[in-house]
Amino acid sequence: MKPKLKNSMAGFMVSFIGSMPLGYLNVIGYGIYKEYGAFALTEYLCGILLAEAFYLYGILYLLKDIGLKSGLIKKLGIASIIFLLLLAFFYWPSSQNYQNDEYAPAKIIVIPFLTGLVLNALNFAQVPFWAGWNLYLLSNKSVDFTAKLKHYFVAGAVTGTFLGMLTLVFLLSAVPEKIISPSVLQYTYPFIFIALAAYQLFKLLRLFYSGKNISV
Repeated sequence: MKPKLKNSMAGFMVSFIGSMPLGYLNVIGYGIYKEYGAFALTEYLCGILLAEAFYLYGILYLLKDIGLKSGLIKKLGIASIIFLLLLAFFYWPSSQNYQNDEYAPAKIIVIPFLTGLVLNALNFAQVPFWAGWNLYLLSNKSVDFTAKLKHYFVAGAVTGTFLGMLTLVFLLSAVPEKIISPSVLQYTYPFIFIALAAYQLFKLLRLFYSGKNISV
């Protein structure tokens, strides 16, 4: 697979999966869609994407000098396992239910684009999210952030966020909760992260056993 396509697909998959679990950005996006329509929702999502792009470029800049030597790859492998298990823990659904009155913040929104921009700029949780995923992808040699290739990763990531959030909003709008409860979606993602952690552990054990670098 060509590096450009590989980077784009990696960014898209991580972002699409990460944007789907119900969170306050998705909840407010659903409220905007119900209250103001699809155009306002698109404005809101564009604001979110702009803030996300700034975060991504900042994180990639900080990671650009990391060399992937054998000893560092082992450390990154251990860190990525911890990171994936933490994601599974934090994405595990709580007992909180999303009721209609929880979409009330959408009613005070004046400019959806600025709302999305400000809310996601204040979403500092994406720093460990993207830093952890980037380290995970680097440790497996699944991406290449050198030169212009990083732009393809960012483009794939913002596209994944846009389509992931849009899909979830439309799903919540089109499917009655009596048929498919939104909480069901939340149970899927922790198990995805646990499976990835198990796969990373397998590769890490193979690395320690063989004494060679991790290969994709």
